[in-house]
Amino acid sequence: LMVASSLLGEFAWRVGNIPAPFIALLTESLKLCISTSLYSKEMKTQKLEPKFDRLFTLKFWWASIYFAIPGGLYFLGNNLALIALKYLSSHLVAMLANFKLLVAAGLASTFLKQKFSMLQWLSLVLVVTGLVITMGNPGKKATEMGEGHATAEDEAEGHDKLLLTILYSVVTACISAVAGVFCEKLYKEKVGEPTLDNVHLQNMKLYVFGIFFNFVAFVLSPNKDFTGFGLVHVILIAISGFQGLA
Repeated sequence: LMVASSLLGEFAWRVGNIPAPFIALLTESLKLCISTSLYSKEMKTQKLEPKFDRLFTLKFWWASIYFAIPGGLYFLGNNLALIALKYLSSHLVAMLANFKLLVAAGLASTFLKQKFSMLQWLSLVLVVTGLVITMGNPGKKATEMGEGHATAEDEAEGHDKLLLTILYSVVTACISAVAGVFCEKLYKEKVGEPTLDNVHLQNMKLYVFGIFFNFVAFVLSPNKDFTGFGLVHVILIAISGFQGLA
C-alpha cells in the first residue's frame, strides 16, 4: 500500500497540480467514513449502543483534545509526503519512510518503556545505514533525465536534491515516529467503557482533527487548481486511506 501510494502520488503530479491538502482532506474523510461504519457494526455485534450523540458535544472533544497532537503531526507528515513526490522519486520517498523505525524505537524505549534486544537495535542501525547510502545519490526523476554530460548546473541541482532528501527524511521520520508513539499511548489509555474504548472511535477522533487541519490548510492555500483531477487521484485517495487504516 505504501509503495502503491508513492507511485500514484508521483504520477498524480504529472497529470495535475492538485493541492496536497485537498487530497489529504478527502483521504481523511474516507477514513472517517470507514471507521464510523466499522464502529457502528462492532457496537451492533456486541449489542451495545454507539455513542454517536457525544460526537456533537463540546465536552467530548475537549476530553479528546490530545488527539489533536497526532492529528496535526499526521497532517504535516501526509502533506509533506505528497509535496515531496513532486520533487523526489517515488521509490526514494517509500524507502526514506523507514527512517521512522529507528526514531520510533528510541521514543518507545524512552517513553513507553518498551524493551528491544541488541539484535533488534543492530538490525535498525543496518536499515538506517542502508538508507544513508541510498540517500548519497538520490538520482533524477524520469521527467528530469536527458542526454549529454553533467554540467555545473546539474551538479548544483544534485546537491539541492540531496539536501531536500536529507531534510525530508529527518523531518518526516521525527513527525511520523512521534505521532505513532503518541497514538499508541492514547489508544492504550482506557476509561473502562467498551463504547468509548473502541479502536474505531479512537480513529474517528484522530481523523476529525485531521480533516479540520487539512480543511484550514486548503482554504488558506493559494492553489485552487483542479485541472487534471481524475481516476489516478481517486485511486490515490482510496489506497492512502486504506494504508492509514492498516
